[in-house]
Amino acid sequence: MSQSNEQVLKTIQGLGLTRLDSQVYIFLSKKGVQKGSEITKGLKVQKQPLYRSLKNLQKKGIVSTTLEHPARFSAVSFDKVVDLFVQAKMAEARRIQESKNDLLASWQAISVGESSDSSAKFTVIEGRGYIYAKIIHMIKESKNYLSTISTVKGLFRAEQFGVMDAVDDCTPRIRYRVLTQFSKQEMEMLERLLDNMNRPNVLFEARTPELGLNLFPEMVIRDDEEAVFFISPMTDTSTSQQTDVCLWTNCKSLVQAMTAVFEDLWHNSTQVQDKINEIHTGKSTPKTYMFSDRELAYKKYTEAINSASRELTILTTSQAVREMAKQKQLVDRWSTKQISVRIMAPLIWNNLEAVQRLQQSCKIKHVPIGYLGTTIIDGRELFQFKNSPSENEKNGFIDFEDTLYSNDSEYVEKTEKMLDYLWRNAQPATSIALEPMTELSINAADILPENYPTRKILGSKVADIKNLSEAEVVNKIIQGKRFKVRDFAKDVNRLYGTGGSVIIHPPSCLNLPDLMLEFMHVEKQSSLGAADTLTVYQWFKTDIDVGYVPVAWIISNKKVVYFAKKMLGNNPLVNNVNLVKEEEINIHVHGSRLFVGWTVPIKLQTVNTVLPPACLILESYGNLHSVGYILLTGRFNAVKTVIEKNFYEAFVTFMHPQSMYSGPGTDGFFCRDYIATMYPETSQLKSLQKPMT
Repeated sequence: MSQSNEQVLKTIQGLGLTRLDSQVYIFLSKKGVQKGSEITKGLKVQKQPLYRSLKNLQKKGIVSTTLEHPARFSAVSFDKVVDLFVQAKMAEARRIQESKNDLLASWQAISVGESSDSSAKFTVIEGRGYIYAKIIHMIKESKNYLSTISTVKGLFRAEQFGVMDAVDDCTPRIRYRVLTQFSKQEMEMLERLLDNMNRPNVLFEARTPELGLNLFPEMVIRDDEEAVFFISPMTDTSTSQQTDVCLWTNCKSLVQAMTAVFEDLWHNSTQVQDKINEIHTGKSTPKTYMFSDRELAYKKYTEAINSASRELTILTTSQAVREMAKQKQLVDRWSTKQISVRIMAPLIWNNLEAVQRLQQSCKIKHVPIGYLGTTIIDGRELFQFKNSPSENEKNGFIDFEDTLYSNDSEYVEKTEKMLDYLWRNAQPATSIALEPMTELSINAADILPENYPTRKILGSKVADIKNLSEAEVVNKIIQGKRFKVRDFAKDVNRLYGTGGSVIIHPPSCLNLPDLMLEFMHVEKQSSLGAADTLTVYQWFKTDIDVGYVPVAWIISNKKVVYFAKKMLGNNPLVNNVNLVKEEEINIHVHGSRLFVGWTVPIKLQTVNTVLPPACLILESYGNLHSVGYILLTGRFNAVKTVIEKNFYEAFVTFMHPQSMYSGPGTDGFFCRDYIATMYPETSQLKSLQKPMT
């Protein structure tokens, strides 16, 4: 489908039609009068859903039909369709307004009082109108403060939806704080926004983080009570409201964690008006400029690095770490001259050897992907790289085009302050159990070769590993064959889903052991229906073996809980399989990101140890991997599972109520397409007792 057709399709869907309804209407508008068989052939859809769609369009007055047999269908002109929708929406609004008092009276008559359900919840909100309606409702409930992280465009859009008017109407006055970043091109728009936000009834303040520190993803927090967390950026320029997606939660622990992030950023930020005044007055150093010539920038950068005499702070990419490790003469000089070198980069599986070499003369910490590449030499010179490449192997380690250079003491000092803050909160490489990835290029949480004892689930073995194509897995999901399960001991059980797995090494202050978390959003065409699941594995060393052992399992579907307990048999895990409400666990995918959150404490096997309410964010990188294999589990009860999946490696952010933790990149996997077919009690499970071939 062309881009223009797709845009028209999304616009029509925005009026309230389904995708198929919209496709049928566009087809009839283009082709004119058509028979049902002609539409079926043209759109390549089945007869039954097509005729349901035609019936729906006829009811709305959008498509008309003839009385002849077979009937022929035609589309009403688009301007009339728009008028019909406008009139319908206006009539609906009038009906609701007119019946408001009667509705409230009827509700009072049947209401038995306020709901006693105070449990923490998640809600996914899609569509710009619904999101801002929710934010305005939060504002009306505010008693003390509202904290917002947003872009300038996001603030402008919020004002258009009446957010500022809602803040102004609050009684009593609330404190409204905004964190935003802006470019020189956005300054005029921001000044207009600031003028409008400075109202007598609002305690308003706006700050901007110093250069070098990225803003946390966009969010709105109200009174430590609730928060909305944007998955898709509010800066999306698409006209489709479907691109806006956010998560709302009233989980106190997660709201407090987000508040802590906001307060840290706020503390290390500058008043927006001060920054604007600085730009207006032209206060800058004559030796701050941009290199347009790559070779000249590279030469200047190399000279500066080689001239360092005291210290170097480098924020860079994972591939740059490998390139630095190859420059033995430079690294030896750092050691000989006793130069203090701090390196921050994503630590992923293919730079582990380089990290080990550099650790002999440098300090290295892990940061997630996405930070602006920056190098500071001796606290007096600064380089920043506008076009930092991604972590994809096909890209170079640094793009020197449009490199910014400065020796302005104030500019360098502010940036170094921000890098110091980032360094304090980054995770040392020495505290990460950096084991190499299996060369099978598949999920280390599932594939457990004998020669990698630190990456295995005890009691599990893998067989018949083979490469698949992406299409093979996707087509099998599209066909979506559902296996009905009547007897758990005999029937095949198939699961379709999206999920992932991570290994995290929490800092000692969290009082948590090393953990592996596996999570899955199970689709409704699966044998037992839809569910969200989270399995927690704990690292154990025994006299016999060492590895991850499943210690807890939370599931949002009663049937799946029943099946899980049957499957586990006499496995001790069966005593910690828990049914939770749908709102107590949420797994949501948007583009290359996967969000996992839970609002219930999870008891671990270590005495008095609990994994509290928390959340994870996975961001995929690199190339897609497609694989199939047989997973055999059965230390207590034998089960054979055929796994087929498409997955990516992923960066991990683990958010704990008291602190924010960024796990190492090697330890995250985002499984976009997942099929698991389980065969209980088969003769093939005897291989569990034999060495794998």
